[in-house]
Amino acid sequence: MFQLWIQALRNPTEENYELIFKENSPSAGTTAVWILIAAVASGVFGGLGYLISGGPNLNGQELPFDPSAFLWIGICVTPILSLVGFYLGAGLVYFGAKIFKGQGDFNSQTYLQAMGSAPLTIVVAALNVIPLCGSLIAILVGFFSMYVNILAVKVAHRLDWGQAIGAVLIPAFAFGFLICCCVFLLLSIGGAAAGDVFQEIQATLQP
Repeated sequence: MFQLWIQALRNPTEENYELIFKENSPSAGTTAVWILIAAVASGVFGGLGYLISGGPNLNGQELPFDPSAFLWIGICVTPILSLVGFYLGAGLVYFGAKIFKGQGDFNSQTYLQAMGSAPLTIVVAALNVIPLCGSLIAILVGFFSMYVNILAVKVAHRLDWGQAIGAVLIPAFAFGFLICCCVFLLLSIGGAAAGDVFQEIQATLQP
């Protein structure tokens, strides 16, 4: 597993990814295990970083529970959220790839995506524990992770670079726009309802 990750990241080219794809059989189980390993590691590093930073500031008061609980929460909750997030994002990318006539299947796409994103997720989580400097380096690693993700989609679906970039970015922007519209709509409805309630209160208070 680790050798495969190193092979993929040491030479992140289309030819190398195609070679890895031919020499290894994509497996949904392997993909899920990679994401879970990355998620658990991220949870550990996230919890450690939270403890190192001192946790929440309660004006000098002690927390009503053991601060190490944040570490265990990170280990338990992060894998679930990571799996859901990964497959939701992969589903949007798969939909985008099919718009551009992509020829790959979902299993192959997620396998190649996880092969690069899992180890880079661990690296980013570890860097974020380091104050300031680590976060800045993590941003650069994040850009590299986006490139690797686009490369995986390109190889899995046999797209050109423009199509692969569109398959990754267009669904993400469309989904983000939809979420913003839903939030705006909910806020508008909530604001109107609050205004009606306020007017009723004023009416009852008037003599």
